[in-house]
Amino acid sequence: KQKTKLTKVISLCLLFVLLLIPESWARKSASIAICAETGEVYHEQNADEITHPASLTKMMTLYLTFKAIKEKKLTDSVRIINPLNYFDLPKILNASDLAIDPKDSSTMQASGKILQYMAAGLPVACFDRENNRRYLGEAGEDAKEISGHGLADTILDLSRNHLEIGRKGEISRKRATDFSWVKSAEKIDQIYKKLSHP
Repeated sequence: KQKTKLTKVISLCLLFVLLLIPESWARKSASIAICAETGEVYHEQNADEITHPASLTKMMTLYLTFKAIKEKKLTDSVRIINPLNYFDLPKILNASDLAIDPKDSSTMQASGKILQYMAAGLPVACFDRENNRRYLGEAGEDAKEISGHGLADTILDLSRNHLEIGRKGEISRKRATDFSWVKSAEKIDQIYKKLSHP
């Protein structure tokens, strides 16, 4: 059972990395994966096209994934879904136990995926950021330190606590309704009414 949980966590991590790719980059579809030891090209698509480089986070995740595959640490039950149709996302999220948002930036924005995680009733392992707190409240599980190790420890701790996953997941689903299009439209409507009838 623990192996299944770890498999789900790894699958969700890989899914999240795929979701991190901005749409404008994904459309370019330029990529190449080469074995550092032999020079063998594992994958190539528009490799000669000049595009922005992948982020270091994505590169390290890919490196660690290939290393785990080579060392046979990933089982057959791990699925890498690429590409992922946006409309299949709810099905994937509903099969998950928790979500991961490794965004650590000073942009003062929460990840656009957090609301989707919340709507699926998932607790979110993340970094302690103002917007994460505003959206997630108690549905978030903050990493004790802003680092890959800190986030990994948080993911593992949360994945071992099924009661907390259930509790935070329920909070997450309820809070998602506060940020729905309907609620947002109601707030905007109230603002316009106040402005037009002082």
